[in-house]
Amino acid sequence: MILETVDPWFSRVTGPAGPTRLFCFPHAGGNPADFLAWAGPLGPDVELLLPTLPGRGSRLFEPPIGEFGPLVEQLTGAVSRLADRPFALFGHSFGALVAFEIARALRRAGGPVPVALWVSGAEGPQLRSQRRRVHDLPDDELIDVLREYAGTSAELLEDRELVELILPAVRADFAMNEHYTYRPEPPLALPIHVLHASDDPHVVTDPVAGWTRETTYPPHVTEFSGGHFFLREHEAAVAGLLRAGLTAADPRNPYQDQPARAFWRTGVAEPDPLDITDVWRPKFAIGQDDPIITAGSCFAREIGRALLERGMHWYVAELPPPGLSAAERADRHYGEFSFRTGNIYTTALLRQWVEWAFGKAEPPASSWEHDGRHFDPYRPSVDPAGFASLDDLLAARQTTLAAIRRAVETAVCFVFTMGQTEAWADRADGTVFPSCPGTIRGTFDPDRHVLRNLTFSEVYEDLAATIQLCQAVNPGLRVLLTVSPHPITATASDSHALVASTHAKSVLRAVAGELAAQRDDVDYFPSYELITGAPFRARFYQANLRTVSPEGVAFVMRHFLGRTSAHSTVNGGDPSCDDAVLDYYNAH
Repeated sequence: MILETVDPWFSRVTGPAGPTRLFCFPHAGGNPADFLAWAGPLGPDVELLLPTLPGRGSRLFEPPIGEFGPLVEQLTGAVSRLADRPFALFGHSFGALVAFEIARALRRAGGPVPVALWVSGAEGPQLRSQRRRVHDLPDDELIDVLREYAGTSAELLEDRELVELILPAVRADFAMNEHYTYRPEPPLALPIHVLHASDDPHVVTDPVAGWTRETTYPPHVTEFSGGHFFLREHEAAVAGLLRAGLTAADPRNPYQDQPARAFWRTGVAEPDPLDITDVWRPKFAIGQDDPIITAGSCFAREIGRALLERGMHWYVAELPPPGLSAAERADRHYGEFSFRTGNIYTTALLRQWVEWAFGKAEPPASSWEHDGRHFDPYRPSVDPAGFASLDDLLAARQTTLAAIRRAVETAVCFVFTMGQTEAWADRADGTVFPSCPGTIRGTFDPDRHVLRNLTFSEVYEDLAATIQLCQAVNPGLRVLLTVSPHPITATASDSHALVASTHAKSVLRAVAGELAAQRDDVDYFPSYELITGAPFRARFYQANLRTVSPEGVAFVMRHFLGRTSAHSTVNGGDPSCDDAVLDYYNAH
């Protein structure tokens, strides 16, 4: 076969160009020419493109690239230049990481994206096991490692002069593989096909679970007999699988067998709104005695009460001291959530509290002073009378941080209700507040206090990092996300309140949906849709079109708990919504 260069970074087999292109990336130190055997079985409909990398092949005397980011950047640019027709990416072992990150880089660039990603002999990027450090071994030891891995021909390894020519590129590949760091992003909206071997010693974690997290599509999984380099033993089968996946058209109409709930007319428009059913199918079951913890916006407090009413185990980790009356407990925000943080409207604030609780960050030893009393900037409404001293304030905060630790370590399920994207931050230390300084407590300083309207990526990263930290101490913890149907009370952006609220809820809903689609241990409950959906025509809002009525709360809880009756003792209203105070500043 004769190869021709189509880009400084890629070559192809000469001949007619196929309608679909397949970019293939080899294992660390591998030779892209190993894929040439696929050219025949792939047939004329799939054009095979192989990377031409510095330090090997026709670019042997160029310095190899040893940093993952620059390598992906160069390859992404080349793939973009060749994306004039449908294309897919294939990678084996380290090459799977390269192909995966190219797919994500193409999405970030907003250009053409692959029709599919094929990954072979590789763990999912989030769940990779510890890499063996070999890139900086002496030459003889590194050559022994290559013999052990059996991915490089024995004849080549016996030719010392030739080996010395390729070792710099081999070291560069292993260095990138060993130093790779996964960064959370939403899953790819494309199919990922996972090929793995039955006896692969280099794939320790479950490859299917790891890659399933990275796609919104159901996984396509094929297992082959053999070890890490099973592709060589099954060249024809793998090539046939690729050809079938890239050229076959599914004749089935995907809507043909969908149930009534999948169609707007039969699922939404025709039933009485109160009779709409099957809106939520829980991913995981929660037992009657399983500890459940809750946190979030003001709507979240209704979930804990409903759980208690149903006889479920709502776990409250921060109990009131003896001697307080019911009014005093309510005034000091005991029993609203599983710990006494007050309302947590943003994912940034949730992450901040969890990182403080588990020692990943240190909370500022500061307070807001007023009339000789000290108020906690990070929960200014929780102790409305304040504290006599800063030490008393910090001691109370430590009690709450200990409660967060107990709650996370104990719980089977963490229910978090997302409410806002607008967060006020402190320029001095980067911390975020639950409300704008100067509203509930404190004094607004325009030189110090800055508005952050969290983006999709920021909300996603905050939630993913929080879940990761919680599961590090409680691996069995499952997370149930929901979006508060309460519109925002006010916005500090330049938008109309209606636009700002819609934007915030759209971002939160999209993030919750992405995480739930990505992970088996994260679910989404549609409280937002059950209140704001078109068939309900604002019937569940009170006169201010913001506060959800008791009827609305009961309707949501009926779906949440699987009740057949809308009766509930929940009250609705805004008694503990910190942002409700913003109406005070409305001069019109």
